Amino acid sequence: MTEKSDIANRLAECFNVLKTDYIQNAAALAESIGVLYLHDKERAISLWESLLKEHYAEIVEHEILDTGELSTDVLHQIKMCADIKSAAEALEKSDFLRQAIMGKMKDVSIFILIEIISCYILDGKTPLVKECLSLMLESKPLDDDEDDGLTWFEILLERVQNSGCFEFGDDCVLRRIDRYPMRMSDKKIYTEMTNVLTAVLDKIESKVARARAEVKIL
Repeated sequence: MTEKSDIANRLAECFNVLKTDYIQNAAALAESIGVLYLHDKERAISLWESLLKEHYAEIVEHEILDTGELSTDVLHQIKMCADIKSAAEALEKSDFLRQAIMGKMKDVSIFILIEIISCYILDGKTPLVKECLSLMLESKPLDDDEDDGLTWFEILLERVQNSGCFEFGDDCVLRRIDRYPMRMSDKKIYTEMTNVLTAVLDKIESKVARARAEVKIL
């Protein structure tokens, strides 16, 4: 047995002990999944899924998903132990987890989800972006009618926009190379992605917020 598999087995044992009182031990469970993901991705996803599926009704009743425990907290732990790409990968691997977290959340912090969707956008994963945006809209409508408040969709677009490449021009001013910096050369994928993002605009009630978002897409 390798050291890596030994650590994974011990983490899985810890998880099984902690899950006997998953409400009280939610934070420790999230941490155990995050660390386990470094050593055994498939087992980490499997344990996470099985816990949510087995106790889903009670977890929803106690609003555990809404507070981020056993949902976005796990993604934060994976990000801390590895990076945001790993957290995005974890959510991509499981249809159930995407639907449970993105489609059912209410009050949970969505910034980690925004980071994850921005990864999918920049990687040109159009179907995945379309699915995630649809799930997010179910649980977190774009009903912010405050002209000075940013909707989560605007924050998402801003994050993608700020992920572009920069270079110094002849006048020594730092300039953005790409107006909308998706890491892809395929024009078809770029057009499809833009269409998916543009389709969300009609969901924004505030005209000002809608205009701000459209400027970032065009």
